[in-house]
Amino acid sequence: MQLGEARKLAIDSMMEKAEKLGANAIIGTRVEYNNLGGSMGNTIMVTVTGTAVQVTAPKN
Repeated sequence: MQLGEARKLAIDSMMEKAEKLGANAIIGTRVEYNNLGGSMGNTIMVTVTGTAVQVTAPKN
């Protein structure tokens, strides 16, 4: 898996979990990459964090 694909997979997973909680937005998103080494070269772990929120339009 390419790094870009891993990033997209992590973000998609976070969005799916947020939707299950009733959120319609995620704020404070952070993407981290960690080198775990590995016997066949580098293994990179992609971690995505953020805060799931429910945003509503103000009533006039």
